[in-house]
Amino acid sequence: HSSSYAMELARLLLAKGEGEEAGTMAARAVAVSPYDASVREFAATMSLQRKDMVEAEKHLRALIVLEPDREIHAKRLEALQKMKAALPK
Repeated sequence: HSSSYAMELARLLLAKGEGEEAGTMAARAVAVSPYDASVREFAATMSLQRKDMVEAEKHLRALIVLEPDREIHAKRLEALQKMKAALPK
């Protein structure tokens, strides 16, 4: 009933090099607390560490809706889009 457990598991799994499982746990944390901005920020960070730009963008867009008064989310989304554009196709 708490996203904390899933978030901690995601951290531990990523540290062990198990990125796919870490992503699953981060997604579970978001499923438990979809309107908690800190959980969304965590999931976006985990996605970036796993180099999953699509998933990171999804969470950043959700953050813009959840916290429209925080400009940092739009800036992060813009930076992510620039990173994606610079990737080889």
